[in-house]
Amino acid sequence: MLIVKKILKSPVSVPLMALILISLVIGSTTDVFWQADNMRNIVLQVGIVSIMSVGATFVILTGGIDLSPGSAMCLLTMILASTVKLQGLPTLIGVIIVLIIGILLGLFNGVVTAYLRIPAFITTLAENCPNRSKNVTQTNKPLLNIGKLRNSRYYSRFSYSS
Repeated sequence: MLIVKKILKSPVSVPLMALILISLVIGSTTDVFWQADNMRNIVLQVGIVSIMSVGATFVILTGGIDLSPGSAMCLLTMILASTVKLQGLPTLIGVIIVLIIGILLGLFNGVVTAYLRIPAFITTLAENCPNRSKNVTQTNKPLLNIGKLRNSRYYSRFSYSS
C-alpha cells in the first residue's frame, strides 16, 4: 500500500495514467493500434523526439533556450536524404556528414552565444532563417501554400475585406 501511495504522489503518475488511458481508448476504437508494425512505428517516432528532448532538457536546465532544433533537424534530414538518395553515398557516410554538420551548427550557436555575448534566444532564432530557407530551396516547396489557403472555404471567414 505504501508503494502505491508513493507512486501516486510521483510527478510522473498523472502523465503516465493519461498515457495509459489514451492508449486504451485508441486501442479499443481501432483495429491496428496494438499491431506490431504500429508499435514499431510509434517507437521509432518517439525515439527521435526523445533524443531531441534530452538535449533540450540540458539547455533549459542551464537557463538557456534553443529555438533551432526543429529547423536544424529538418535541414539535417534533407541533407541526409539528398546525400544518400541523390548523391548515392552509403548511409553510414551520410549519417557521418549529417552528424558533423549538426555539430558545426551547435558549435556556431554556442560560440556566438558564449563569446559574442548574443543571447541564445536571438542566436538560435537567427539560425532558423537559413535552415528553413535551405529546406525550401532543396524541396522547391513553400512552407505554407497560400494558394490552397485562399481557395479554401475557411479563408473568407478570417480574412479582412477592404
